[in-house]
Parts: sequence; C-alpha cells; structure tokens
Amino acid sequence: MSEKMASKKIQKVYNLEQEDIDILQGVMQEHGYKTQVQAVRHVIRSYKEMQNEEVQSRRVAEQILNVFSEVYKDYWKRLYSSVRATDKNVSVMLDALNTMLIEKDYAACVFTDTFPSPVISDSQEHLKKKIGKKKQEIDRKKRKNSMIKN
Repeated sequence: MSEKMASKKIQKVYNLEQEDIDILQGVMQEHGYKTQVQAVRHVIRSYKEMQNEEVQSRRVAEQILNVFSEVYKDYWKRLYSSVRATDKNVSVMLDALNTMLIEKDYAACVFTDTFPSPVISDSQEHLKKKIGKKKQEIDRKKRKNSMIKN
C-alpha cells in the first residue's frame, strides 16, 4: 500500500493572520506550489526536519563532548589538582608572610617590580629556568610521539 493510500486526509479550517498568509504565499512562489495546502505541508515537513536535525546536532555535540572529556580527562584532573595545591600554598605563604610583617612591625611596602630583593630576583630566574626545562621535556615528548606515529 502506498503512503498516500495509507494516510487519511482530514479537512480542517484554520484562522490565520495576514502575516501567516504572506509567508505561505512566499513559500508557494519560492517552491512553485499551486495551492496553499502544498505550502502548509512544506512548512510542516520543514519544521519536522528541523526538529530532527536539532536532535541529531545535540547528539553529535554530546558525542564530541564525551570524546573531548575522555581524551583530556587526565589533563584536567592534573590541572585541577595543581591549581588547588597552588591555592593552598599561596594561602600558607601569605599567612606566614603576614605573620613576619606583623612581628617585625613593617609599615612600608616595596613593590617587586620596582625594587626586587635579590631573593625574589633569584627565585624568578629559577622559575624561568624550571619552566624552560618543562617546555623542552614537552617538546621532546611531542617529537618522540610524532616520530613513532610516522
């Protein structure tokens, strides 16, 4: 049995505003339909297709997010753990420094970007070297992995 024979046609009367009629006229002209009923069917089916595409787009987005989460899960865990540890260390350091400042009764603040102490300068230099070594390690791993893949 064909689809047309299987579907039962029902006659309905709808009250539409002029703007709706204008839209239907535009659909009729754009697609070469002879009747408004054809235009209404087109709009309804287009809406259904749009809904299906939206559902499919959501599924694809969820799949991409799942793959992304799986691939970068360990990275985000390490990053989260590092940030938490850094926050704790900064809090402890500020408390210790605040205690020392209060005990010594220091009233002035010397900014490190204006006049850094030798200790701060040494620490900053050490940090730069440490970051540089980490970057070199990462670059070596990337080169090694790219050689293995090729």
